[in-house]
Amino acid sequence: MTYLLYKDIRKINDFKERLETLPEDIKKHVCLKKHELHLKQSITGWSELYKLVKQVYNKESFEVSFNELGKPSVKDNSFYFSISHSSNFVVIVISDDYVAVDVEYIKKEKDYLFWCKKEVAAKLKGKSVFSDVLRDDVKYLVFDNLIPNYMLVVGTYNESKIEIL
Repeated sequence: MTYLLYKDIRKINDFKERLETLPEDIKKHVCLKKHELHLKQSITGWSELYKLVKQVYNKESFEVSFNELGKPSVKDNSFYFSISHSSNFVVIVISDDYVAVDVEYIKKEKDYLFWCKKEVAAKLKGKSVFSDVLRDDVKYLVFDNLIPNYMLVVGTYNESKIEIL
């Protein structure tokens, strides 16, 4: 099962408190963000991830590592997660299988679906979005009306039911 959660950061006002609840290594990672919007997105994504993991897996803590491109993962692979943000929304997915998510605010008529699929495939494979990552082995679930004016794509290697929380 895959679980998806999305949050509007405009409805959150306890960013300092949320930051304080994060483990020190994640706090350091989050505080590298220089732009206020990116800082709020990152704090929201990580704090909601920890709440979601506690809710779904009943885990209070877990160790995270980052690959050379900055992609985070759980060290013991006991579950998989992905965080994405665009403008005012943050999206988090967790699963027992490899999973990735991308969300894009739709500003103009562009091929957002192609870009979202490319981002998701890159996250799943732990590669750069500029590498040749689109392959047939990724299963995409497209949500083009879950959040008004946003395109959201979840990718997995195995077909998985998604519960939206």
